[in-house]
Amino acid sequence: MDNQTRYLILNMLIDTLEKGKLSHLVLQDALKPDPSGQTDHQERAFITRVFSGTLERLVYLDYHIDAVSSVRVRKMKPVIRNLLRMSLYQMWFMDSVPSYSCIDEAVKLARKRGFSNLTGFVNAVLRNLDRRQELPDLPEYVKLSVPLWIYELMTEQYGKQTTQDFFREIRKESKETFIRLCRISASEEEILQSLEEEGVSLRCVDSRTRCYAVSGFSGLTELTAFRKGWFVVQDPSSALCAETAVKNAAEIRLVLDTCAAPGGKSMYIAEHLPDSLVIARDLSESKIALIRENLKRTGIRNVTLQTFDASVFDPVMEEKADLVLADLPCSGLGVIRKKPDILYRLKKEDLDSLCALQKKILTAAKRYVKPGGILMYSTCTVNRSENQDMAQWILQDSAFRLLEEKQFLPGRDPFDGFYYAKFQKIRETDPVKV
Repeated sequence: MDNQTRYLILNMLIDTLEKGKLSHLVLQDALKPDPSGQTDHQERAFITRVFSGTLERLVYLDYHIDAVSSVRVRKMKPVIRNLLRMSLYQMWFMDSVPSYSCIDEAVKLARKRGFSNLTGFVNAVLRNLDRRQELPDLPEYVKLSVPLWIYELMTEQYGKQTTQDFFREIRKESKETFIRLCRISASEEEILQSLEEEGVSLRCVDSRTRCYAVSGFSGLTELTAFRKGWFVVQDPSSALCAETAVKNAAEIRLVLDTCAAPGGKSMYIAEHLPDSLVIARDLSESKIALIRENLKRTGIRNVTLQTFDASVFDPVMEEKADLVLADLPCSGLGVIRKKPDILYRLKKEDLDSLCALQKKILTAAKRYVKPGGILMYSTCTVNRSENQDMAQWILQDSAFRLLEEKQFLPGRDPFDGFYYAKFQKIRETDPVKV
């Protein structure tokens, strides 16, 4: 691959790791077709592999660079440390890229970025790593390429074996994407036939929610079935959360989704309850725009969009909703596979502030539920303080009882980490359990 492509990847890593941009958005922007509409599939694959692989192996790469460098990674110039990271990833994890080529291209990139005085340093570090290869007796957190504090947190909550299975599973390379087939525009058979005719490989993951793992395509948005609004991108765990919310529930006429973007659960419920009204809220117009785009494409009409801060109580909605969805901001430890930069963006002290925000939103959300109605709490994390412990905090309010809860865990379950807990608000006429 040419030097210009590596230059792009270097800038992507700097945007993500130094400027705080979200990795999935950085990658999405980099993979946009050029104005001519031409797509170089080999180049796209290389960009994805090097960018995502470097992020996934960051702890492991830094550990080895520190072992041979006279300057610690954290004290290096941002351009230099990210250049070394991406070059080492190619040398050790991509057999198709010769080491001498990686080193040569790294030196050229350092010079191109204005660091001619450090080309000797870059060359020496990479040559030392090429000769030395992997260090023996690595700590387990380094082998798994996970920050030590996150490894210790997971081990404390789930035990050593489950934690190792979790991180090994999310490190597995997968070319599959999860989608859910919509119900209002076409039959399941028609949608599957359309996808198969365009060369898409399909694997049914959950028949109840019509969730499939798909692969063999260059871009989802280019597929006819996508343009017709016949499917949405949605993890099965999210779809199962929405399915559980409406399962065995009494008549549901009004649904409030407090933090709805990108709208997967709102749309699922709107499809299944066409006579209900779903109010989908989120904090910013940009997030609401994501839901609006999906609604327009799929043709779902019984959803009303509102820009609203979920942490602020809305007296207009007090005890109005038959079902309240609270899929709240969280640490995101369940979706590291898709967003590997979470591991380096998240700090230990963030967990307390996230739990405080969750409680603030839930304090408002509980008041929107009608007596007899349902509160559905969910997160895309595997951290117990945000999940099971939060469910117990909700139960401190004697007006609610827990009906069902579920923790999905990669390494144990076949999709992303996710948690949900379904509560019912008790009516005054309900019998008291002794």
